[in-house]
Amino acid sequence: GEFIESLPPLLREPQPTGITIEHEQRRPARVGGVEHAAEVERVAHGHERQQLHEQVAHAGQRLPRIEIAQVHLARRRFVRGEPEARGLERQTRQLERMEADRIEGAITDLLEGDGLPAIDDLAEPRDLFHGRARAVVRPGSTQEVAAILRLCHETGTAIVPQGGNTGLVGGQVPDGSGRAIILSLHRMDRLRELDLASNTMIVEAGMTLARVQDEAEKADCLFPLSLASEGSCTIGGNLATNAGGTAVLAYGNARDLVNGLEVVLADGRILSHLSKLKKDNTGYDLRDLFIGSEGTLGIITAATLKLFPQPAAKCTAMLALSSVDNAVAVLRRARKAFDTALTGYELMAGVCLDMVNQCFPQQKLPFAEKPAWYALLEVSDSEGEEHARGMFEAMLGEAFEAGEIADAVIAENLTQSKDLWHLRESI
Repeated sequence: GEFIESLPPLLREPQPTGITIEHEQRRPARVGGVEHAAEVERVAHGHERQQLHEQVAHAGQRLPRIEIAQVHLARRRFVRGEPEARGLERQTRQLERMEADRIEGAITDLLEGDGLPAIDDLAEPRDLFHGRARAVVRPGSTQEVAAILRLCHETGTAIVPQGGNTGLVGGQVPDGSGRAIILSLHRMDRLRELDLASNTMIVEAGMTLARVQDEAEKADCLFPLSLASEGSCTIGGNLATNAGGTAVLAYGNARDLVNGLEVVLADGRILSHLSKLKKDNTGYDLRDLFIGSEGTLGIITAATLKLFPQPAAKCTAMLALSSVDNAVAVLRRARKAFDTALTGYELMAGVCLDMVNQCFPQQKLPFAEKPAWYALLEVSDSEGEEHARGMFEAMLGEAFEAGEIADAVIAENLTQSKDLWHLRESI
């Protein structure tokens, strides 16, 4: 079942670490924080004094070790004790102010007091959404993500998780204040395990979708999620947005392709439930709470993905249709004929493919007379090419006779199939 790992303590010494922060300048930097309890003067007697020393030591222990522009930092700020007459209360307030300033001291206020310059004009692929960020943090492990989130949680600093930066609605772009920190998961791209006994693979969130597909294919398996941006988008982003893809009819959305997750919560706690079990009725299903949450509830750092058998054959066709009603009729007929072998059915307006042809003249439309609607149909068969082709042509023949299809082009090979799908992906 689910369990919460406690965040491991962070060492005081500025040792090398995988956390890196990118910024525009490369000057020596400094980190604010507490050196050690010995720097605190006597402010109270007995229990209060001991309590204060423990607080200071604890604050110093939690300061992260961060590598900035390959420069290892040393802590240069010290907490000086207050006179005894001022008492423990004022000293505690001072410590609290330091806690609130630890992001400024530990991550962003790095350039000899000038502060880290904001990264201007961060944008998404269509250049419609722009933002500014104080820094881009690239952790290399789940523990480093946890350390960053804990620090930002304690200081009230905004975090914007980012995968492949391929989203088209601006969710991965920070606001214009320049106060937020982007947490990029690109360095977390390892394949942790591939288990053919359970037909699962455990991958880290920064692995691109194309590489997930490739790793599955090496084991003669299929990971069916497929998107136009699969060469750049990451599996963490796919899960955080519950991506659909082109094979939803047969395999479902992204949430249907996951058995378990590893997530770092906003306060830095790690929720680890990388279960391989398909039948698991133990307790709450927290997995579906995080899938589709777009990083608002926690940051997905790893996932257990389901694998499927590779199909023996695929058949692809582009259909010309006169109306949406006809498109629905063809879909209903295809479901009856192919059942779960129907892996793709994409409806596209003629005006959309006309625009594709205008922007990319090298991509030729398959029909001389442009229809009002196109449909891309794909069937995956477990028996073989001949069996798949026979079913495919029989169903299309019935649809022609019923007047549901005006014209059709069937791909003769894999290259032609990819060309038809490329039209869809270019919209």
